[in-house]
Amino acid sequence: GIADSIIWSNKNLSKRIRLKDIGVLKNGYAFKSSTYVSDGKFSIITISNVTGQRYIDTRQCNLLMAIPEDLQSHQILKTNDILISLTGNVGRVSLCKEDRKYLLNQRVGLFDINEPSLHEYIFQVLSCHRFVQSMESAAQGAAQMNIGKNDVENFSLPFTTDKSILNNVSLCLRSYDIKIEQEKRVLQQYNLLKHIFLKNLFI
Repeated sequence: GIADSIIWSNKNLSKRIRLKDIGVLKNGYAFKSSTYVSDGKFSIITISNVTGQRYIDTRQCNLLMAIPEDLQSHQILKTNDILISLTGNVGRVSLCKEDRKYLLNQRVGLFDINEPSLHEYIFQVLSCHRFVQSMESAAQGAAQMNIGKNDVENFSLPFTTDKSILNNVSLCLRSYDIKIEQEKRVLQQYNLLKHIFLKNLFI
């Protein structure tokens, strides 16, 4: 894809670092299904919500009325937290939305970056097909595909100490994401109009 070629074939990004050099993967919480409610204040983000699109899909979330006492601070998600699916379709990456209070479930990893200015660049790198391929390769051999902390943190990625280059790459790819989101909304409107037309046609 475009992101793969812009990042991995970029001569200005000749240095290689590992994710553990710039951040840490943090785990989710093992929520008990018996505590779920039909109308709660908090939404639990599971691997099914991390689709690989820019933002998590929140149409299907289990809800909680109150936060467990032993919940860790990072498990209360913040806007734009980078989330990674660790089971099933491993290596999918999405950002957290801002419209609700979201909680991090087990088997979803949160990659916590040491340097905030690298956030968009790291998200774009992890959104590349190469990351998914690497995680799928690491998960081979098990009955159900699973990856862990070491698999993610040892992933090697293109880098440079020149922050302006990283910023330019990030802005370019972010602009594509914005355009994709806009086109999706237009497509949804056309599909809705078509549905309404067909419904009225056969009344």
